[in-house]
Amino acid sequence: IYDGIWKDDKYLEGYLLHADNTQYEGMFKAMLPHGKGTQLYTDGRRYNGEWNTGKMEGKGQMNYTNGDVYIGDWVDNKAEGKGTYIYKNGNQFIGNFKDDEMDGEGIFRYR
Repeated sequence: IYDGIWKDDKYLEGYLLHADNTQYEGMFKAMLPHGKGTQLYTDGRRYNGEWNTGKMEGKGQMNYTNGDVYIGDWVDNKAEGKGTYIYKNGNQFIGNFKDDEMDGEGIFRYR
């Protein structure tokens, strides 16, 4: 189900409910999330940030179902580049990420 603005028979900006109940609200390009938007996944994860032709790319924040949060750079749907991972217990890793993993230099803060 799509509710929003159309241009040239394509989604431009609005709300999309997918068949699997994943929800997206934001901007579109070529019928795919593009620009700024928020996606709520059926498992409870929530991503708010930048999209590039259907993929999380640029700056964004992912809230995980276990209470952890990642804020930072995304490439091809993965945490990649500079970012901060905040654990539910308050511990934090601030540094580099690659393929969704801490990678290279960084600071780990215990709370």
